[in-house]
Amino acid sequence: MKKFSLLLVLVALLVVAGAALAQGPVPSWFLTQGAPNTCSSTSGFSLNGVEVNIPSGQASESGVLSAPGNPSLGFTNDDAYGPNVGTLGGFFVFVSPPYSLPANTPLTLSVTTFFGTNQTGGVSYVSTITWDCTTGVLIVVAPPAAAQVCNNPLPDGSVVGDAPGGAQVYWQPAADKNSGGVVLNPGSYWVVGFDETGEYAQVWLTCDTQLLWIRADTIGPSANAPWNGRPLPTRIVG
Repeated sequence: MKKFSLLLVLVALLVVAGAALAQGPVPSWFLTQGAPNTCSSTSGFSLNGVEVNIPSGQASESGVLSAPGNPSLGFTNDDAYGPNVGTLGGFFVFVSPPYSLPANTPLTLSVTTFFGTNQTGGVSYVSTITWDCTTGVLIVVAPPAAAQVCNNPLPDGSVVGDAPGGAQVYWQPAADKNSGGVVLNPGSYWVVGFDETGEYAQVWLTCDTQLLWIRADTIGPSANAPWNGRPLPTRIVG
């Protein structure tokens, strides 16, 4: 009887370990399936079967929905989430603006999990899937990227801003520190703060690049969700 009891305990432990492995390291959002009838959307849709693994504290995630020729159809966003371990009945993908694609177009969702709240603390996990927008059948499940070390974490309190005309990069907040041919493409970027004069904004790009400077008049608050015009941080940095 003791051997049988020990066997049951061992099996139970293996099941729990297997579930944790499927959900990835701590913390993680793990995508498991696509959704049918997502070739067009006016506001968003839900994905089922997303496994969350945040046994303690809080984490955050940020995702991007894309299709061939359409790099940014929608997004996911959780600024502070947890603790929670299990399968979500619905993981909402926001769409802005509405889109309409041909039948059977591949849709890709990539969700990045961060150790801290508000997309800070470095990247813990990245889960990416591609599915047929008509049938919902998975086309590609990219191998998850797990537990990378962030050499240059996004500073707390940073806010996304828009640089509609792109921006010249400066290595320091000074006119003579122009980087020459290095420029940012038009788009959205994390703003950390401003220099003492208020003429230059400090920008964070990735965990593997240094903080850069651009002229403050080239970037402003982002009107896109979830930022909705949130003011850029006014703190002095650098």
